[in-house]
Amino acid sequence: MAPHKYSLFWTTDRTLEEDEGGHFFIADYGIRIQGAKNTMVAWQTKMFHGTSLAKLESIDSDRGRGQVGLSIVSPSRLPNLWQRYMDKKIDEQDLMEELEVGEEEWE
Repeated sequence: MAPHKYSLFWTTDRTLEEDEGGHFFIADYGIRIQGAKNTMVAWQTKMFHGTSLAKLESIDSDRGRGQVGLSIVSPSRLPNLWQRYMDKKIDEQDLMEELEVGEEEWE
């Protein structure tokens, strides 16, 4: 779980048609946010959320189709890692190395 209250997702480009899926859902509110170019969604990170599957002809038919965007979230280990750095339990080099490790490898 992210260490902050809100998360953001910005869809920068979308080539799927309106009825081809890839929409964002916030289940706690029971809403669907229609996928569209240049759309930003903010939600409380702890709320149950997700994206619907895109409708494609085959597994290979997604080339050049779909949607592209930027998700703005932070890893759950960040506050603890930063505190260790501030308490001088790790140095800058250790901090950088730990930030490069994937979340699943950290624990």
